[in-house]
Amino acid sequence: MCTGLQSKPQAAFSLVEVMVALAVFTLVIAGAFVAINRGYDLVTESRHYTRASQVIQSEIELLRTLPWETFSGLDAATLENLFDQQIESQFGAGTYDGAIVIRSLGTNFIGIDVSVTWSDIRGRDKVVTYRTEFTKEGVNDYYIN
Repeated sequence: MCTGLQSKPQAAFSLVEVMVALAVFTLVIAGAFVAINRGYDLVTESRHYTRASQVIQSEIELLRTLPWETFSGLDAATLENLFDQQIESQFGAGTYDGAIVIRSLGTNFIGIDVSVTWSDIRGRDKVVTYRTEFTKEGVNDYYIN
C-alpha cells in the first residue's frame, strides 16, 4: 500500500461570491454617502431657517423701539429698504431677501408682515414670515405664519 500525500482542496471564495460581496459593500457605502448628504442638507436648511427667524425677530424688535409718530409715518418701501440694509450688513448681499408688508388696520392700529426669503441648495425658494401688530398705546406679540 502506498500512502502518498494527498492534498485536500483549499476552501476559497468563488468569483461569483466575491462579486456579490463587492456589490453589497458598494450599496452599503453608497447608502451611507446619501444619508450623510441628506443630513448635511437638513442641517443647512435648519441653519437658514434659524438665521432668518433671528433676523425677523431683530427687525421687529427694532421697529418696536420707534415712537408711534415715527413708525406710523414710515411706508413699506422705506421699511423694506432699511431691512434689506440690515440683512446685507449682517450676512452679505444676495444671501437673504427681506420684505415688509404693512396692513393698515385703523388709525391707531397697524399690522406688519416681515418675511425673509432665501434659496436652498437645490435652488428652491424658502420663506419665513412673522406677523405683528403695533398700536398707538402699546404693542402686541407677533405670530409665526
